[in-house]
Amino acid sequence: MDISLAICDDENIEREYLQQLVADWAKSKNLRLKLLLYPSAEAFLFAYWDLSVDIALLDIRMGDMDGIALAKRLRQEDNRVQIVFITGLPDFIADGYEVDALHYLMKPVSNEKLTYVLDRAVKRLAIKESLVLLPLKDGIRRLSVASIRYIEVFSHDLLIHTDQSDFSVKITMSEMGKTLGLEFFRCHRSFLVNMRRVRKITKSSLEMDNGDVLPLSRKLVTKAMEAFLESH
Repeated sequence: MDISLAICDDENIEREYLQQLVADWAKSKNLRLKLLLYPSAEAFLFAYWDLSVDIALLDIRMGDMDGIALAKRLRQEDNRVQIVFITGLPDFIADGYEVDALHYLMKPVSNEKLTYVLDRAVKRLAIKESLVLLPLKDGIRRLSVASIRYIEVFSHDLLIHTDQSDFSVKITMSEMGKTLGLEFFRCHRSFLVNMRRVRKITKSSLEMDNGDVLPLSRKLVTKAMEAFLESH
């Protein structure tokens, strides 16, 4: 497997340290690694439009543009890149939800924690690349599983809500669940949700990353919490 990984940190020592850890990780996993190093958010952005980056390790506290602002710019164009923040302070964790950050690593970064996070990133990349064929009314359509936010019962059909548009299919909810796999959770008799796209869970609802709010059956709250933790 080929992995393109970018490290953006304005401290030379930190970049070199992370570079060595990442190289050791890739070698241990038999991955072909393309490693990109940037001393500032601006330098990363300048090069980014001609790159395909799978994983980005971003220092939060940098110069004129910090890691949070950089991540927001990246997310405007790319919902696939796995963003990992590197920070010396825990004050910014809430900001990560807005950009779907995979994880925060506290400095000094340990080899064990970095390995755990990078393994998760590779797993998520594989899931984001998964495609599914669905029988729409006008023919069969190939959809990215990661682009599907949730599915709801609509009249006698199912309405699939994706990042691009909504699609109607004539199959049962149970069939749809089997097709999409374990990342999708039946939160209500009328809704099947992609747990990777859930931003917040309450005792009666799920809030999606685009702001939509779906009902959550009270008897399923505990299972929903477990599914959320397993998927993130």
